[in-house]
Amino acid sequence: MTPPALTVTESAAEQLKAIMDTQDLKDVGVRVFVRHQCGCGSMQYGMGFDDAVSEGDAVIDHSGLKFYVSEGDAAGLEGATIDFVETDVSRGFAIINPNGGGCGCGGH
Repeated sequence: MTPPALTVTESAAEQLKAIMDTQDLKDVGVRVFVRHQCGCGSMQYGMGFDDAVSEGDAVIDHSGLKFYVSEGDAAGLEGATIDFVETDVSRGFAIINPNGGGCGCGGH
């Protein structure tokens, strides 16, 4: 399987590495997945640490980290960027995909 074009910003990579160091996570990757796809084409994404590569996974080496994407989620993550965003009231990871479509259903 050809891995999806996935970009990771420097701030996201730094935050992921800091979490892995703090939690003493070794030999793990970051699984990125499509959590939900609405009928309108809009997608919600998720990610978490995973210590095993599943059959059919694409493994993407980026910024010294390994990202795992299942074959079923690869198309939905094509062109996505993982970022770490900080505002005055919140901070956290964001998965932004310009190819993900916009919500026309008003459901989210």
